[in-house]
Amino acid sequence: MRQTIQTSLRLRFLIFSLSISILIAASIILVLHLYRADHTTDKITIELRNLAVLNASFLYDAEQAGADAQMHDILRSFSAFSDVICASYLDGEAGLLASWPREGCDYAEMPASVKPMRLAFDLPLAQSRQITVSIDQTISDMDLRQETLIFGGLVLSIVLIIFLVISRQFERVVLKPLDSMNAAMLASTPDVPVLAKSAYEDEIGRIIKTYNRMAASARRYVRRLRISEHEVRLSETRFRDMAEISSDWYFEMDAELRFTMISDGFFEKIKRDPSELMGSRRDELAGYGVSSSNWQSHISDLQNRQEFRNFEYSILQDDGTAKHISISVMPQFDKDGIFTGYRGVGSDVTLIKENEWQLAETNRNFGESVTYAANIQRALLPTKDILEARLGKVSTIWQPKDLVGGDFYWSGTISGVDYLVFFDCTGHGVPGAFMTLIVTSVIERIALSAPTALPADKLLRRIHIGVCDALGVTDDKSGKDGLDCAVIKLNRFEDSLEFSGASIDLYAVSETGDVTRHRGSRASLGYDRKAQGLTGEKIKISIGANSFVLSTDGMLTQVGAETRRVMGNRRFAQALEEAKTNDPAKLVRALARALKQWQGAEERRDDVSLLAFKPSDAKQDIDASIFG
Repeated sequence: MRQTIQTSLRLRFLIFSLSISILIAASIILVLHLYRADHTTDKITIELRNLAVLNASFLYDAEQAGADAQMHDILRSFSAFSDVICASYLDGEAGLLASWPREGCDYAEMPASVKPMRLAFDLPLAQSRQITVSIDQTISDMDLRQETLIFGGLVLSIVLIIFLVISRQFERVVLKPLDSMNAAMLASTPDVPVLAKSAYEDEIGRIIKTYNRMAASARRYVRRLRISEHEVRLSETRFRDMAEISSDWYFEMDAELRFTMISDGFFEKIKRDPSELMGSRRDELAGYGVSSSNWQSHISDLQNRQEFRNFEYSILQDDGTAKHISISVMPQFDKDGIFTGYRGVGSDVTLIKENEWQLAETNRNFGESVTYAANIQRALLPTKDILEARLGKVSTIWQPKDLVGGDFYWSGTISGVDYLVFFDCTGHGVPGAFMTLIVTSVIERIALSAPTALPADKLLRRIHIGVCDALGVTDDKSGKDGLDCAVIKLNRFEDSLEFSGASIDLYAVSETGDVTRHRGSRASLGYDRKAQGLTGEKIKISIGANSFVLSTDGMLTQVGAETRRVMGNRRFAQALEEAKTNDPAKLVRALARALKQWQGAEERRDDVSLLAFKPSDAKQDIDASIFG
């Protein structure tokens, strides 16, 4: 087949090219022949006219002298042209004056092979004088044919040479690459595709490369298909094995949905008399556990020949106890598509259902416990009255991700000086809540045992050491739990406060809404007893009419629904500035709106706590009995 295709293409190309070559050669020869014929006639006419003009004066002188022989000799000069038959010297009135040959030109006596043509030339000496010349066209035509034959042979040879070169190039550039690709296609198999060779970067070369890519892709596809088929077979085998392992029995039902066969595995699990089951319907054997509406839906699926899996219901044993079972069935049809019944498998899921009930009860009890713990944790937070008595006007947000969380704040006095400790413990949920209890107890012990008021950085350092002691962190042993923390000490006599932070920053907001960020150290508490950045770093800030804002990283690290980026400190400060106020309640509401807009439909990632306070709005009367 390959040779037939190649031969057919070559033959068509040869016939087409040869036809075009011959047509071009014939056209060139014909044009040249016509051009040469016109050129030859014009050339002879011009040469004869020039000779006639040249001899005119001599003929006129000889005529005047009456020298007929001399006129004859002058006319004989036209015999120099091989195709001239005769020449005559004429007078318009007297007629023939002289001729060469002497008998004149008698066309009637000329042989049939002669093809005469008469040319007449008027002489300039006398208007009545004329020389006529007769030529034999057969001679000039013969010369023209010889020239045409010679030139035509040369043109035809050149055209044939060009044709042979083009044919050879066509075979090398077109037929050979196509033959290579055809051979590769015939030799290829789905598993072993054969690639064709291409020597040129042309259209055919690109076609061959495309074929090679398709062949390589087909090979990869076939390989993946074989792998997929193998995996499907393995999967089917695994599925059958798992079905046999996971199910306890199998059964068959007829077209009327009555049991016709139940394997022995059923009776090993369910204590029932086999004679009572054969010929019965499933809904006639069921006990409790499924509502009547669900049974109706299940029976409707059966009547509609639907497949179903893991339908659970209970069945009573002979001793009156119930077993919970799960069944899966497939409808069966004969070769004519007529429904013949169901085949299915079943399993005893009594133990699973009991475990589910126990787990549900455990979860319910756990949920109640966590809810109770949330109430306790919320009760441990300082009330708004306590906060305002010590910090001035206060507004807060405390939103654990779960019912309980790892964010917390403590407010109390040490030697009559007001303090605020704002912290974020590792994790959230129950583990975070337990960490808040540990940290709060450490702070309470420090507040009770300190003989004098502590600088903010010293209190931060003592909290770090106390948490390390509580978690068993030593100089040689690091911990996995800790907290970010900010300590604020208020000095109302100097109208200032001290701030010391560990991975929590303090934002000061002026009456005009300008925001200043006071950075805490980048260290955290409780992880490394020798942590750097917790040695004497504190910031003293004038209170004046400023408000102050603290936030845990739950808001700062919240991912936005649109940008998929965290909110960050820059957007946090921008939200504060856009509030254009330093009223704590308005600042907190502005931050809450900014968080909601930023979060969108994105899931909350961590506990969120905010605390804004304005010390200049503190109550004048402080209840001495309040102790944080």
